[in-house]
Amino acid sequence: MANRFRRVVFSLALSVSLSACEAPPNLTDAIKRSNELRVAVIDPDASMRRASDSATGLEYELVGEYARWLDVPVRFIAANNRNHLRELVDRHRVHFGAAMLRVENSAKDPYRYGPTYAILRYVVVHHRGRPWPKNKNDLIGWNGVAAPDLSLVQIIDSELPRDDGHSWTIDKQTNVSNILRRLENGVIDYAVLPSLEFKLARRNHPELRQAFSLGYEHPIAWYLQQSNDASLLSSQVQFFRTIRSTHEFNELFDRFFGHVDDFNYVESRALLRHFKSRFAKFKNAFIRAGKHSSIDWRLLAALSYQESHWSNDAKSPTGVRGLMMLTRATAEQLNVDRLDPAQSIDGGARYLRSIMDRIPARISEPDRTWFALASYNVGFRNLERARVLADKKGDDPDSWFQVRKYLPKIGRGNSTQNGGRGFSRGYQALHFVARVRQNYEVIKRLEAENPNPVRAQSRDSRAELISPVF
Repeated sequence: MANRFRRVVFSLALSVSLSACEAPPNLTDAIKRSNELRVAVIDPDASMRRASDSATGLEYELVGEYARWLDVPVRFIAANNRNHLRELVDRHRVHFGAAMLRVENSAKDPYRYGPTYAILRYVVVHHRGRPWPKNKNDLIGWNGVAAPDLSLVQIIDSELPRDDGHSWTIDKQTNVSNILRRLENGVIDYAVLPSLEFKLARRNHPELRQAFSLGYEHPIAWYLQQSNDASLLSSQVQFFRTIRSTHEFNELFDRFFGHVDDFNYVESRALLRHFKSRFAKFKNAFIRAGKHSSIDWRLLAALSYQESHWSNDAKSPTGVRGLMMLTRATAEQLNVDRLDPAQSIDGGARYLRSIMDRIPARISEPDRTWFALASYNVGFRNLERARVLADKKGDDPDSWFQVRKYLPKIGRGNSTQNGGRGFSRGYQALHFVARVRQNYEVIKRLEAENPNPVRAQSRDSRAELISPVF
């Protein structure tokens, strides 16, 4: 009996000893076992947009793709600002932080960084009505403002020292939109902002322009906590290597920022002017048409502006007319009077919906909307010919990013709404889609700054609207 007891005790001790020697799971394995990836995000203009009631943006899409690559669901933890995000990382509340965060070049930096996926520059922005500052010395005597960003504060303090006569403040109670409005109204003389955020907003503020860059370029990466466990970093390296090799990253970046560099001062001013003078009388009609067609009414307004500049008696040399520039045949098919603003908007929305319904169901947003817009401009047959050509060349026919380069290459065919013959305006279609995307962004910002709820659109209906993120 005693020997048996000693053998049992020995077996138990050996079992405990062996289990203690087993290596604990690394962080990536632990994430998979827990079946949850926790990521901290914040809500700057450049990294998050709201489409209906869903938060989307480059960071959300990237993190979502990474979670799918790990085969685990993701839970986003909202941070109030960058400091709060760092705190969440420090306290192990999240596995990493993602918010267009710059890599710090400091030996005391407590963070490990994932692979670089973008480059950040800070720029000096000023009003066109003032002399164009060519360098830092030209800012002496001017009053500047910068957003509350610890990294930016350090850069400004170094690049624009107050001892040299520079005057600037850090406004902790504001955001980029408020800073730009103050700059436009002459309350301040210049602002220092991340270049991408200014590019995204400048169509709403065409009187502002970029003067010069400040400091050096900064790589952007995800924030990870310093640890001896490099498994999470290793998996992120593999993930980014994969999506870059398949062009998925380029497509994703183009989805959000592909339109920001194409800026036209005259066109931007015209859109803001027409928004103030013409848009209000058509807004209800756009909202009703959006509700009936399940298309974001702001997208319909953006399309209409590109077609007619919201002029209900607009007419082109080819005979298309009205706010939505419908052909006579299309208007008759839809049973609308194309010169009646409300009917034209309703007809254009239904016509765009009919195009979307013809596009293969496997094509997801926002590519589906971009294809539909191109078809609205040059005809469905030309769009299909471009997709077939892309497929023959080994590109993805369901990707707007890959198909668009073939639109200018298609020959003669159907280029009008009614199926008539004519030269395929491939380059015009590319320009058309890009301009609608830009108009859409401007209108969304204008509506966010000046919300004016309309009863025609209920809370329940908003969740059903298609609101592509550009």
